[in-house]
Amino acid sequence: MLQKPKTTRQSRIERDLGVEYKQYGFDLTFLRRCRRIYRIALPKLWTGEAALIGLLLFMIFPPMITQFLFAILPGWTVKTLVSRNLPGFIYTTCITCAVAALDCVMGGLNFFLSLYISMRLRQRLTLHLTERYLSSKQTYYHMAQHSKLVDNPDQRIQNDAAQVTVGLVTLICIIASSLLQVAIYTFYVTFTVGCHGTLIVYVYYLITVIINKQLMSPIVALTYNQDKLEGNFRFHHARVRTGAESIAFAGGEEETKFGLNEDFKKALANQTT
Repeated sequence: MLQKPKTTRQSRIERDLGVEYKQYGFDLTFLRRCRRIYRIALPKLWTGEAALIGLLLFMIFPPMITQFLFAILPGWTVKTLVSRNLPGFIYTTCITCAVAALDCVMGGLNFFLSLYISMRLRQRLTLHLTERYLSSKQTYYHMAQHSKLVDNPDQRIQNDAAQVTVGLVTLICIIASSLLQVAIYTFYVTFTVGCHGTLIVYVYYLITVIINKQLMSPIVALTYNQDKLEGNFRFHHARVRTGAESIAFAGGEEETKFGLNEDFKKALANQTT
């Protein structure tokens, strides 16, 4: 996520590692870039991939029903045990087993479908990025000469594209199921308790969001810098493999070892912060 830099003095670890621990939060530029990435990765509405996404959204609802049944079935089973109703106990046990089997099947299908859709979306995004990276404008050359523009472009294309597509499919499923659950439980609480009960619940979640924001911002900064430093360490190893002949003839083993150790020490120092 993009960040807004603060005009504060650098700490010792920031100077040693060459990174900046900035305050992370919502940024309109970040949201616009996310919209651009998702517009590239997501298919058109009339394609088969869009139909698969629609099927995945439809497959979200059966597990929600089974989860609701799991919440009420134990009460029915306990009631049959208290009343010593053997036929009722057998009936509720069979219903519970059937619901559990259905939940397992639906969960497996949803997992397979989400992975398949993520793979298809990753293919679209990676091919687009590769086309832009190896364009006739020599984008790869300028990015290599000016590494501050985009660090580790190979990692961005290979790893980040996969994570973005997996996160996109997960986000779509979470948003669809969350909106439905919020609507259902809001109506249920308002109908059974009243508007004051719904207001208390929303105020409680608003307070927890504010607390989580204050606690998670430093952790997000550390995680971002850790990924960046690990990428530098991995890229240095890749340079050793590609330039093995030059290093061997020039006798640059000690210099290469020193560079690798420095990158590794920076990653460890950030991880132990």
